[in-house]
Amino acid sequence: AQGFYAVPVQNQIFIAGGVGFDTITKIENMRLYNPQTDKMQTLVCKSELKLPGLESPAVVSQGNTVLVMGGLGPTISNDILQFDIDVVLNKCKAKVVDSNPEYGRMNASAVTLPGSTETEPRILLFGGDTGGTIVAAPLIIELGKPAAPTPTETPTKTPEPSATPTNTPAP
Repeated sequence: AQGFYAVPVQNQIFIAGGVGFDTITKIENMRLYNPQTDKMQTLVCKSELKLPGLESPAVVSQGNTVLVMGGLGPTISNDILQFDIDVVLNKCKAKVVDSNPEYGRMNASAVTLPGSTETEPRILLFGGDTGGTIVAAPLIIELGKPAAPTPTETPTKTPEPSATPTNTPAP
């Protein structure tokens, strides 16, 4: 197989994606490999998504969460997929947490940045190609942060006309 991705998740290794040696068959099974027992298990993933066998995405993990950015399915994906993995029950839940054409890359790399947490990941996505164009500019992605409040104008009271005229001093 080639183009698959693998990241550590709580002393095990999450493996998914890629294509078979015939470069046509998509590999859609996700697996957990336990290096302590030298055993590989198929991971049962609950999702409303049709999980593509993405080839060559950028991937990071933090705690029980794996984030998959971009990659090549039928087309280059613009999504960030989040897999919440339970290594004890050998299950996961998957969902799209963001979608943006800037994430649409394959063969890119990603790292978590200082200050990143499982609920508010900060990721540096860099390199890769969009299907013909090499991407040079890195991109910082911050997920899970509440949007900054939109500033609103403080209403000012409109002066009301007075019944008594005010004298204006002469110059």
